[in-house]
Amino acid sequence: MDLDRQRPIRAVLDTNVLLGAARRRLLLLASLGAYQLVTSQYIIDEAQRVMGRLGWSPKGAEAQLQAIRLVAEVVDEQTIAGGNYELWLRDPSDHPIMATALAGKADYCRMLMSAWPAAPAHKCSSRCAGS
Repeated sequence: MDLDRQRPIRAVLDTNVLLGAARRRLLLLASLGAYQLVTSQYIIDEAQRVMGRLGWSPKGAEAQLQAIRLVAEVVDEQTIAGGNYELWLRDPSDHPIMATALAGKADYCRMLMSAWPAAPAHKCSSRCAGS
């Protein structure tokens, strides 16, 4: 965390990050106040669908969703109307992720880069970071 900041860094994590290998560490860091996890019901629902598809046990899936809900600020991505994400997001299912970042005034939005066009990468705002 930047010590000169008045508030923790706000970050939106896409489903692949929330369910990835670092998921426990990322949620622990958020619970300790190292950053503010920002999410939306869209991301929570997507995570639930993906966990089912990947064969997570119902108990494990619910525990992960509950952990996300406990540490995250849930915003309504639908409050962001309009916009033309097609210029720099190939996958329409990533549009609500970016809307979550905008609605939540996130400093960072972590998404799977393969969903982004190879060029022009500069179209992404400085508030966005990809893997």
